[in-house]
Amino acid sequence: MNEPAGPTILPGNGRTEMKMRRIGLALVMVVAGLAMVATAGRAQTAAPPTTAAPTETAKAPEPATAIERFMARRGTLLIIDHYSVGTIQRRVGNILATLEVRVVVATSPPLTDKVYGVELRDRSEILPRLFGFVPPLNTVGYMDMDEAKEALEAVRLILSLGTKMAGETHEDAQVVYQSSAGIRFGFIQRGRDQESTGLAYNWGIDGLAEFANLLQQAVDRVSNPSTLQSPPAPEAPLKQGETGSPKQEHGKGSAEPTSPPGTGTH
Repeated sequence: MNEPAGPTILPGNGRTEMKMRRIGLALVMVVAGLAMVATAGRAQTAAPPTTAAPTETAKAPEPATAIERFMARRGTLLIIDHYSVGTIQRRVGNILATLEVRVVVATSPPLTDKVYGVELRDRSEILPRLFGFVPPLNTVGYMDMDEAKEALEAVRLILSLGTKMAGETHEDAQVVYQSSAGIRFGFIQRGRDQESTGLAYNWGIDGLAEFANLLQQAVDRVSNPSTLQSPPAPEAPLKQGETGSPKQEHGKGSAEPTSPPGTGTH
């Protein structure tokens, strides 16, 4: 008589499989633990976040000219006079390009020493003019008087070179002068075509000649300070019924008053 069949257990196979599972689980736990330890170690050894040091406020560059440095003084009384020498004007499309040359005279009372310079101003405006619209005035730059004299010699040399190079062919030539404050002028020649550069607009070679003339006038006026005076104020118009020049007040160049008739002094 056959016995009923039951589950067949292979000796040793079940126990081996259970051991392998336990070993695998233990390895997973060990690997996970090592990962946690490594993460914690990196967190502890990581450098703390650095705070960027506050940057200092950039200081404005010191003015390049003595006249600008004088006018930039703080905590002192300044008197700054401007005297217009003249302008260069050109029509460029719908823009009336205008460059003004002015003499600047600065002093600081009670001191009587004066500092002189030349100012270039861009007074250009868009056409047609709008009623009540005042175009902005932009200073191109300043020059001290010694530099203005150097610039005058430079622009004359540039004009001479322009005449000489006009009969030559150049691929791309630049003949320029630049002052300490960045005022730049000269001309560019491509082939035999020349055009001025700098001074805000293309004034042409003849415009550079006008600029040289204005610089010369500025130097001459500073050399003769009596020309640096505001024009006298016009005399007050006579009122109806008055004749002759207005009466002068006693003590301001007028003659001594006469005594009324019959009241002479004794």
